[in-house]
Amino acid sequence: MQGTVLADRYRLVDWLGGGSMGDVWAAEDEVLGRRVAVKVVKPALLEEDGFAERFHAEARVMAQLRHPGIVGVHDYGHDGSDGRRPVAYLVMELIEGEPLSAVLERRGALPVAETLRTALQVLEALEAAHEAGIVHRDIKPANLMVREDRTVIADFGIARPGCDARLTVPGMVLGTAAYQAPEQASSGTVTASADLYALGVLLHECLTGRLPFDGETALEVILQHLTAPVPPLPEGVPAPVGAIVGRAMAKEPGERWPDAASMAAAVREALAQLGEEVPPAPPRRRPAARRAPRHGRRVRALVGVTVLTLLCVAGAAGATVIRPNLEAAREGAVAEVPAAPPGPVPGAPVADRTRLSPASPASPTSPTETPQPSAASPSGSGSPAAEPAPVLPAPSPPVPAATGASPAPAPAATAPAQPTLRESATPSAPAATTQPAEPTQKPKPSLPATGMIVNRFVALDNSYSADKDGNLVDMYTVNNSSAQNWRLERIDESRYYLRNGSTNYTKVLDLDVKTGNVQIWTNPPAGENQMWVFTPVEGGYQIMNYGTKQCLTSDGVARWARVAACSNGDNQVWTVS
Repeated sequence: MQGTVLADRYRLVDWLGGGSMGDVWAAEDEVLGRRVAVKVVKPALLEEDGFAERFHAEARVMAQLRHPGIVGVHDYGHDGSDGRRPVAYLVMELIEGEPLSAVLERRGALPVAETLRTALQVLEALEAAHEAGIVHRDIKPANLMVREDRTVIADFGIARPGCDARLTVPGMVLGTAAYQAPEQASSGTVTASADLYALGVLLHECLTGRLPFDGETALEVILQHLTAPVPPLPEGVPAPVGAIVGRAMAKEPGERWPDAASMAAAVREALAQLGEEVPPAPPRRRPAARRAPRHGRRVRALVGVTVLTLLCVAGAAGATVIRPNLEAAREGAVAEVPAAPPGPVPGAPVADRTRLSPASPASPTSPTETPQPSAASPSGSGSPAAEPAPVLPAPSPPVPAATGASPAPAPAATAPAQPTLRESATPSAPAATTQPAEPTQKPKPSLPATGMIVNRFVALDNSYSADKDGNLVDMYTVNNSSAQNWRLERIDESRYYLRNGSTNYTKVLDLDVKTGNVQIWTNPPAGENQMWVFTPVEGGYQIMNYGTKQCLTSDGVARWARVAACSNGDNQVWTVS
């Protein structure tokens, strides 16, 4: 293909190498007058159903990665100018340097300190990629470019978002057998842990000058990865360094380093023990996206004080921000009943995640009953009866957040006999058991008519804005496009249809109950799998499918949206804006 011009712009000049995905060329960008690297995908891969769409989605995600240790992605496209069949290509930054494979071939085993510095630079780049939801899947010396200032991961050509479907033709396993994790070789299951295993193999090779597992065929090598113990390192390698390599190459993913940051911290400590200068750790990225579920009375008290302070300063009574009424959650009122000053009371039980009850039906139902829609009444259960003064709710068993169960029963006419998760257990707050003559009603959380449905910096996105039944919905960086615009069509007090803007609002968010994935589908006709219940929780809403009682779940950017058992996880907390 030398001399071929792709898209009337990229002239292929020099062949740089090839792999399981295609060939890499040095090319001239004739529009901007710069040299770039162009990866031309093998035509056979384009014949696989959905490959081009997945590869395009991957390119979009990779283009957003910004790290000095990761090659930059400039462009993506299709071209049929070779006169035979169309080709897909990826345009990347051209890295001036030498592949680590050439360095090892020329020098053999590398010094321990140099190996650790290389490992640290690769780990910092992998940490950035993993936080963006990208798994490289083919870490090896040939894919690392050694420059004067640092080592760069130069080929994300078979990277995939998380554990998504493999970019492969039937029967093909991606990655290089000599560096594949056992689970990658045996089942194709790939997580970020597989990249750390491959890096462990690479470090072993750097310290010994040869691969830990070798054989005449790829199958022989794979079998050794699956069953053989890790060969010992040379005697001169310090024990802490051997421990780093050994843990990275553990057969079971759960026995390896939990993430790239943890392994990098161990590498820094080993460098310090060698008396080497230790580069500072990079700042953590997007800490909010990695926030763990909050447990315990002390943490919840701090959250409560902070939220109440912000509400007082901002004048929350007139605010339109979509947030749960945390004050009401602490007071324990279904109707807005003024009680003791809000905030945690010593001795009171606290749930894992504060849940607010949606509008309650007129007649009490069991927490495990499933309300049935009614053609005569859009709400499915009628409206609450008007009373001169609201009263406290009847006692009911605590409902774990993970069950996705129906809302608590309607208010009863008598005070509760014992404290529940939503009540104060101390006698020092008698106001909680008395009824005010004229309650002050506070505005309940209200949902906008249209908006983006966002979880931790990514939004529900109708993939490629395709207006067709069964098109999957993924998570993508917030961009306010029509594919991310949803109209909330209210069915009753808590249930909604979610109509997508890229379909001119003719199709709704629909659950494929067999796979657990969400998609868009024509509506009407409608089914319970197209109805979604918004339940206020701390930080936003849980969105539960009315048909399966499972909650909408995000696995990060460029991953398919899905449902899972409702839990305390931040990946099930959504805002609408």
